[in-house]
Amino acid sequence: MLRRAVFAAVASVFCSALYAANADPGDSDVTLVPMCSSMPDSAVFSRIQKSDAIRVCNAMNLLHGVRAKDVRLFARASAAMIVSGYGGTPDEIAKQLAEIVILRGLSDSPDRWASNLDIVVRGFQAFKDKLSPLADIGFLLAAGAMAKTLSDDGFTRMLVVLMERVEDSERPR
Repeated sequence: MLRRAVFAAVASVFCSALYAANADPGDSDVTLVPMCSSMPDSAVFSRIQKSDAIRVCNAMNLLHGVRAKDVRLFARASAAMIVSGYGGTPDEIAKQLAEIVILRGLSDSPDRWASNLDIVVRGFQAFKDKLSPLADIGFLLAAGAMAKTLSDDGFTRMLVVLMERVEDSERPR
């Protein structure tokens, strides 16, 4: 519990830089990370412990072509979710984010992961529990094979439709 609180507090400083291009040399490190236990130090952004980064990396185990900068990205996205009020540990959240990437058919397209995480994190920040990673996963599971054909714009539009349906169902009749 204390580790999660420290992770969230420290990571809040970095939320605004979550998607900043090359904010730090490690953000552009394309070194492959085949084994999380021996990942380069550049995969850890300066305000979290290496053990947290290793757990986030392990949560990404079904993704292909994980690079040091991707571990940093998933750690920052997890931190942004925690700071925004989403429950869970950084590695649990990273696992949910990785599942969204997989359901969208992007597991072997690391250059598209940042835009995908951007949609998920910003959707949660805007609508909190109504549009959480778990809701996104449910939507993608229901979409089946069609989920893999969605562009980022299409994914965003479908989440807007999902949000409208949730809001309609909550209106008093």
